[in-house]
Amino acid sequence: MIEIGQAALILAGLVLPGWGWARRGDEGVLVAMVLSWLSMFGWVLLATAVGIPLSAGYLILGQSLMGAAGWWLARRSGVTEWGVQWDLKLGVGWAVLPLMAVAIWKAVMQPLSGVDVDFRWNYLAEMMVQKGGLAFYPPTTAEDFAGYFWADGIPPLISSLYAWCYFVAGETERVWTAIPVLMQWAGLLILLKRLGGLLGGSAGGNWALLVGGSSFLLQFSVNLGQETGCTALGAGLILLGLSRTGGRAAWIAGAGAALIAASREYGWAIVGVGLITHGVVVWKGNRNWKALRDWLLLLLPAAWYLRTWIISGNPWLSLSMGGLFPANPIFAEWIDGYRMIYGASLQTVAGWREIGRLGLLTAAPALLGWAAGMIWLRGRPQWGIGLAVGAATVGCWLISVPYTAGGVFYSMRVLSPLLILGAAWGGALLANHLESRRIRALVAAAL
Repeated sequence: MIEIGQAALILAGLVLPGWGWARRGDEGVLVAMVLSWLSMFGWVLLATAVGIPLSAGYLILGQSLMGAAGWWLARRSGVTEWGVQWDLKLGVGWAVLPLMAVAIWKAVMQPLSGVDVDFRWNYLAEMMVQKGGLAFYPPTTAEDFAGYFWADGIPPLISSLYAWCYFVAGETERVWTAIPVLMQWAGLLILLKRLGGLLGGSAGGNWALLVGGSSFLLQFSVNLGQETGCTALGAGLILLGLSRTGGRAAWIAGAGAALIAASREYGWAIVGVGLITHGVVVWKGNRNWKALRDWLLLLLPAAWYLRTWIISGNPWLSLSMGGLFPANPIFAEWIDGYRMIYGASLQTVAGWREIGRLGLLTAAPALLGWAAGMIWLRGRPQWGIGLAVGAATVGCWLISVPYTAGGVFYSMRVLSPLLILGAAWGGALLANHLESRRIRALVAAAL
């Protein structure tokens, strides 16, 4: 019974703080989760900046204040509907259930199984609990490196979610991380349903679930429990926010952008193209310039990079950005060794043949959906931002390949934002172009 109560508190802390804020903007569980995660990240940053020790009590108080403020503002705004709205008419989308069974089993029985978690994602969360803060991170002194040897300044949003689980649970057993990982899965399914529905109606959303569920690489990206689940969710929210019209429709795009930037440093490339695309829309007169205030949530992750810049002289710590900033010379040599080993993957026909093989084996439905969308959806509201986000994602992946010690397939997890867009577009196209019941059944079976 104690474990059930702890799990309930962990879940509540990752949903309820954002609920009032989401309802104020006529949004539901997906946005409430994202805002709650950003709130958790914000309280960790505040504690780090002013020297408050991290603890379960501190984080519970912070999340409670955020939730109470959102509830109060939503009530003042006239919000009366607080319930969760479920659309369980999934049709062909019910075929995603086997995928969810695998995801649940993986998250519970093999939590955080990626190699990086032992010295980065989960290890940082354990250190946050052990030391009661982040004074040692990013590492800049000999003392820092003695406890955390890897020279990176990745913003600690993901690790903060895991640290929250550990603080509440009173232990650092990885099984508790199944809660935030499965929450990302739930958000992914909600987002696929909504994105596919924008262009294909209810049937498009249902097909998007199946296309996404049949793309193993997308599953792999979320199951790892690293940044790529959140970058996929953030990219989908950017697409969703910039595809809608009226009022402050783009505010969820700003929330998605903040989630991406707070998850990984390369996320700023995706954020940048989203912001530029929004600026173009405003320039053409389709929206007011005031709509750009919807991106102010980016100030939250920006504060992390500013702190890193102040203490190390480089906002990215380990990335010199073409020599613009100083970087750790030992780490630079280490990473250059990876480039010499893995860089050939992009320089030979055999390397590209292997990339193509892996793409077809693990992500063909989503990749084909994105490619088809580039052809058939041209001129539609989603097309421009989908192209920009997709191109930025591919660019980040290409840059990462020579520096990924896990090899080409491990590097392909970075493509998760492209895959969620491809699954949504593929679902919409299938809904709009498959008229025969027999053909729909055959395609569903094939997926």
